[in-house]
Amino acid sequence: MRLDRWKTIVLSVALLSVLIYLFSPNFLHLTQIYRQMKALDEEVKQLQVRNQNLQEEIFKLKNNPLYVEKVAREELGMSKPKEIIYKFDEEKEKNQL
Repeated sequence: MRLDRWKTIVLSVALLSVLIYLFSPNFLHLTQIYRQMKALDEEVKQLQVRNQNLQEEIFKLKNNPLYVEKVAREELGMSKPKEIIYKFDEEKEKNQL
């Protein structure tokens, strides 16, 4: 009987110690840091993908004159001499239908 009581006391103290450790400010701080680290890892992955896409874009701009022309036409609205560009307002067309 006495041995069972000691086992209960030892287990209770051990459990209480674990609970105090788990809910201590240091543990909560470590948990917060871990979450931040995971978020930053995800951001790094996204930035690596973006960086790769930009590297490919740079390569195309340096090595592909047709791509440069496409970008100049689409993004800068440029045209060749004597070329006429027609622009349509998609919102007006939708409203007229």
